[in-house]
Amino acid sequence: MPDNAAPEFPFCPPPDGVLRRLTELGTPLPILRESMRRGFLAGRFVHAGHAKTYSGLKIYHETNGELRAAFAGIGWRMNEDENIPRSIRPDGLVIVTALAGDERTGLHGPVAQPRRPRGDAGIRIIRQNAQLFLDILDADDPALLPITDEGTWFLLYRRVGDIVRSELSLALGVTDDGGLIAWVERLILPEFDVNDGGGTAAIEPPQNPPEVDVPVTRRTA
Repeated sequence: MPDNAAPEFPFCPPPDGVLRRLTELGTPLPILRESMRRGFLAGRFVHAGHAKTYSGLKIYHETNGELRAAFAGIGWRMNEDENIPRSIRPDGLVIVTALAGDERTGLHGPVAQPRRPRGDAGIRIIRQNAQLFLDILDADDPALLPITDEGTWFLLYRRVGDIVRSELSLALGVTDDGGLIAWVERLILPEFDVNDGGGTAAIEPPQNPPEVDVPVTRRTA
């Protein structure tokens, strides 16, 4: 793509580009992978006495818990505004939260969506992303928006058998009912076997857990 060409949305870089973007974002692939792996392993510890929704909730909370612990170990801050667990990069410009994706998660071509519609808080987060992009460009044509790191990135995960598909994607827009999300960039991550712990990053909880961060404010010009 020429340097002066506007990217097509959603922008999906090739595998080597994905690794480069993860480095730019400060989100190491081993941390993302191991957080999801541990989340899915924790989801196995349910039985018939639990509510049917418990496994999914446990995977969600364990994945975010492991993710936040690992990111805290490299200087990120924790945030729970409106009960959404988030990790915030030290400069405050990149925010990451994990949630279950649909059957298109981690696949090139069809655009993935969260497994369930976003609630009021999720819709607000995504619309803050969109407003940030429009402020950067001072225009209202999303086709002309530049690739940027700033905003809330969603770590979408989907398990098929023992294989986990996932992506780290930056949301651009959402419908009023939270059921359809548009992406500005999708980083399709390598698939992995949930039983394979070899070569993954060790995640140690912070020795002194950081206090929950104050509400996030985006950078102004």
